[in-house]
Amino acid sequence: ESVTPADEAITGAGLSDTVTVNGAAGSLSASSGNQNVATVSVVSNTQITVTSVAAGTTSITLTDSTGASASYTLSVTTTTVPISSTTRRP
Repeated sequence: ESVTPADEAITGAGLSDTVTVNGAAGSLSASSGNQNVATVSVVSNTQITVTSVAAGTTSITLTDSTGASASYTLSVTTTTVPISSTTRRP
């Protein structure tokens, strides 16, 4: 069983990404090592959807019905846009 991409990065909270899974036999289950960083749901035996929650790193683990498993690292970053100037209106 393999996962494409091997590692993944998402910039921003509340964003989703579909990941392709190759070689899974039978049904597929998926879990996030830290659901405060990202959640994961199974779309089919060849795809999962990962949704970012907050900045951090977690491991996404996939297991098929034969017990074969694969995992990869997901990094979620958030960016802050600095305010360079403000205008006060009366």
